[in-house]
Amino acid sequence: MDYHRRIYSFELAPQLGLQEIITEWSPHSIRTPYQTSWLVVCGDMLLMVDHWSKRIKDGGILKKVCTLHLDMSSKPAKWVVKKKLGSWAAFAGCDRKNMPLSNMNPERWGGRSNSLYYAESSPPWRVHELDSAHDPWGASIRQCVIYWGHYMKPLWVYPSMLYSDGASDHRVER
Repeated sequence: MDYHRRIYSFELAPQLGLQEIITEWSPHSIRTPYQTSWLVVCGDMLLMVDHWSKRIKDGGILKKVCTLHLDMSSKPAKWVVKKKLGSWAAFAGCDRKNMPLSNMNPERWGGRSNSLYYAESSPPWRVHELDSAHDPWGASIRQCVIYWGHYMKPLWVYPSMLYSDGASDHRVER
């Protein structure tokens, strides 16, 4: 995904090529100066997690997290709100050098499914359950938003939804 939030498919055969995947944005994906977004692959889903904040009239800060998945079953592909991750958990940190990761069945090591984990210096992890109304954000997450800015970290993935095995073709027509 580039700065303008365009997604590309990189083709190796029959010849080298780069092709944009045309997408329709969800109205839930809001761009603000205080937005952090990252991409993460959970199995065959490509997810985008948006966290944004803005100041409100009374001097407080309104904060929101929204998880979207790329639905390639329609043309154009659509970013759709994902309310549950099922047995998956996603992990991200404040440092742009670290790529977001996912894990299936985190209960095996004592974690929680359907959750977003954020690595911070103190406490070590902040956990947000996707279907929870609880606000997980403290002052330290604001520092993450400022550090990341609104630039999305480049991510190279090879999920089955973005390539063709010949049986079904999900690529955008040229």
